[in-house]
Amino acid sequence: MWRELAGCVYRKILMARQKRAEKTEISRLKPLNIEDLSQSDDCFGKAWDPQHRMCSVCADVDICGVVYQETVVIPKIKKFDESLPLDLLDFSKVDWDKVSKLVSKYQDAGEPMMYEELMRYVKDLANIKDEFMIKLFIESSLKPNNLKCSEHGEIQIDA
Repeated sequence: MWRELAGCVYRKILMARQKRAEKTEISRLKPLNIEDLSQSDDCFGKAWDPQHRMCSVCADVDICGVVYQETVVIPKIKKFDESLPLDLLDFSKVDWDKVSKLVSKYQDAGEPMMYEELMRYVKDLANIKDEFMIKLFIESSLKPNNLKCSEHGEIQIDA
């Protein structure tokens, strides 16, 4: 958080604000072309702050705020929205009886199932990308299904 704040302060210090005396002629009835608007060399859409003295008297403060949202704020938010919300995670497709049978087949073959293999198996069945939630689900489901994980990451049937 402090790095984002420091980066923001640094960017605002580095970017010299320039007041625009004339308003940019843009039709508010048509969608904005953000790429064209953000190509300018001045501070437009890059260092928007309506409380700054230069921004508050700029003629394009409204449109600058929209461009700033589209180019700076929204991409930061999208980084956190890569996985499903926690209430939409569906582990119901994971059948622990089949997992137990698979673990016993591995043990009968002489090579125990590894934790990483179990993670991939659960990830494929549940179609969930969030590895942290998959680990939590596996750890909470091993003991009730008579399975255990050894210190070496081997999944075994708990006798």
